[in-house]
Amino acid sequence: MRCIGNCHNGNNTNDLDLNLPLPGGTSTFPSHGDAPWTGPSATRNWDIFVTMYQTPDYHPRNGQTDGNALPGKIGTLHIGDAGQNDLDLMMSGASMAFSVMEPTCQGMGINNDEYDRDVDFGDFYRSDFEKTGESVEKPFTFNLFRCSLTTVTVTLTGNHGADNTILTNSSGSAEGVGVKIRSIINNNTQTMKVDGSERVGITYSGNREWYHESIGLDFTGQLIKIGTIKAGTFETVGTFTLSYE
Repeated sequence: MRCIGNCHNGNNTNDLDLNLPLPGGTSTFPSHGDAPWTGPSATRNWDIFVTMYQTPDYHPRNGQTDGNALPGKIGTLHIGDAGQNDLDLMMSGASMAFSVMEPTCQGMGINNDEYDRDVDFGDFYRSDFEKTGESVEKPFTFNLFRCSLTTVTVTLTGNHGADNTILTNSSGSAEGVGVKIRSIINNNTQTMKVDGSERVGITYSGNREWYHESIGLDFTGQLIKIGTIKAGTFETVGTFTLSYE
């Protein structure tokens, strides 16, 4: 709380910076001989600065973006001796408004690189598919950065044929192969459907903090033989759609 004008015999410098006490408490700031608060506006020109504190009980909520002060009396100010009147400090709902963040993440990337969006599977030969019809699995991590949430879920969409678990070639000359994506979350491995019809995710519960500097969702990718293989370049695009709670 601060007196901001005409508080020191007409001097507009700040004469007082006083922290309001906790509910039910009092705080006293004695006057000084060279700086009495005797100006004509000493009982009017005051500012109240509010510092917001987050308690452990707070969690982001979808659709919850704005907050307001609870209206009512927040304290009493008394200037001068016992004969002076008390000044009630009143707060209206409109006198303090603030915004809160909905569940979200502020960045994403691959393998701990916030600016990487690609997974390089490397080079393969047709002979690599002769025995099992599939390549070795390529692990990668889908990273989310600076997240405020308790739950995150992911769906995957991309080009596919009759088999909705295999991403097909988007560009390039290779034929007869596709990519299968598997999630590995909480030690559970699940083949992702690439038509967006299936979700995987993580929920944090109990006393764990809702803010996470980084979250890693582990996946593997694997080239799968889906027809007669023709050598060439292969590229497919998978779109990960995230939902937060």
